[in-house]
Amino acid sequence: MTELSDNALIEFHSDDHQISLSVRLDAQDETVWLNLNQISQLFQRDKSVIAKHLKKIFTNGWSYPTNCS
Repeated sequence: MTELSDNALIEFHSDDHQISLSVRLDAQDETVWLNLNQISQLFQRDKSVIAKHLKKIFTNGWSYPTNCS
């Protein structure tokens, strides 16, 4: 397995190759970072929908949703 450095760009491709994204890796925290446009593309939703959910998370804190409304 290849050791990845912090801030490396990783290419993500969906199984059907309809979605292709370059995402930044934070190797130390084992996280990837996407901007609003990338999240919108990944989930195939309008940016306003993603922004609404992010605002709710930052306002109320994270919790596992019981529904997606």
